[in-house]
Amino acid sequence: ATSRRSKATAPARRRDSAAPPPSHEAPEPSGDALAHAREVRLRIQELTNILEFFKRGSTRDRDALRRTIPGRDMGYLTSLLRALYDEDQFEAWILFSDYEMGDEGP
Repeated sequence: ATSRRSKATAPARRRDSAAPPPSHEAPEPSGDALAHAREVRLRIQELTNILEFFKRGSTRDRDALRRTIPGRDMGYLTSLLRALYDEDQFEAWILFSDYEMGDEGP
């Protein structure tokens, strides 16, 4: 019979002392990335202000929103925003995202 070692008794892996410690700090973004990030922030603030109407509005108001913006577009946008906050999730998400938002409206 073979014996199994538990994780508690397994020898610890040694890190090469010459290797630098892992960095948990993100690299400084380029000016272009900062400009785009600020633009997204402004647009999210604008969108939040506009969506207050629907938040405070009636079911009929929200129905108008749902008829105007396809649910698939809304889902794409929310999943992209969520994925952008977790690099591992983003890497998986980007492999499967080939959706292009439509320009069709009422």
